[in-house]
Amino acid sequence: MGLVMKEARGRVDGKLVNEAVKKKIEEFLAQ
Repeated sequence: MGLVMKEARGRVDGKLVNEAVKKKIEEFLAQ
């Protein structure tokens, strides 16, 4: 059970990181 929770949290964190990276790239390209 703990492993599943860890896996799910990792996926959410990865998603948030990807969103942040995408935003940074868009801002960079918009300059």
